[in-house]
Amino acid sequence: MSTLLRPAWRALVHDRLAMAALGLLGVMLLAAVLGKALTEWAVVFDPGTVRLIDKLRPPFSEASALLPMAEQPAFGIYLLGTDDLGRDVFARMLQGSFVSLSIGIVAVTISLLIGVTLGAIAGYYGDRRLGPVTVDGLIMRFTDVMLSFPSFF
Repeated sequence: MSTLLRPAWRALVHDRLAMAALGLLGVMLLAAVLGKALTEWAVVFDPGTVRLIDKLRPPFSEASALLPMAEQPAFGIYLLGTDDLGRDVFARMLQGSFVSLSIGIVAVTISLLIGVTLGAIAGYYGDRRLGPVTVDGLIMRFTDVMLSFPSFF
């Protein structure tokens, strides 16, 4: 590990809350990759199978005996029940976890790139004037407008 990262890593390791957050992120990442593997690569839980006989089943309920063996859920039970079309809710959550985590990572990456770019421009050209306003003042007003949208609607 480089000399510049060593103090940051030590500070992270000694912060209990940061380590708990890192562990939780690891569990979510593991669940997302495992969900992708179990629903798309090696289909153990099929989120798309419609079983109208078993619609709206409660969690931990057994599958109907009328279902063919090919449509039976894994282990013969629905861990989180079924929806109004008889699809396994647990399988759908496993499949959706990868999509949700991917969207979150992409959104954070885009906001990081925009923030770093605008911050670098404001830091380097901040005191330069563009007519009656400075560059950093213009960037800050743009940021204020963007931050007002969630509360505006």
